[in-house]
Amino acid sequence: MVEALCPICGKGYSIPMTRGKEMVVTKFLSHKDNCQLPDEDEFVRVGGRIGIVVETQVGKDEFPLYEIQMPSGRSNVFRASEVTRIDDQDMGRNRFYE
Repeated sequence: MVEALCPICGKGYSIPMTRGKEMVVTKFLSHKDNCQLPDEDEFVRVGGRIGIVVETQVGKDEFPLYEIQMPSGRSNVFRASEVTRIDDQDMGRNRFYE
């Protein structure tokens, strides 16, 4: 297996050296081409939850850490690779305040 990291967020992909290689490479390249890091006050998806970026922190490695506030009011820090920027910010706002 070969490990490929997104140069933008640091998300890792394990690329097998078997039949499924082309599928994983295609998925990795699609992610890399569309990867956008969120700015503060933007709505993001973390797992299946919607949150808002409260603060951006510089981590030990080259990829940032994000403090994300959830609708419950709790905040957690996540790596850039765990956070997905929501393209439709109005939809994110509506889901966050539901």
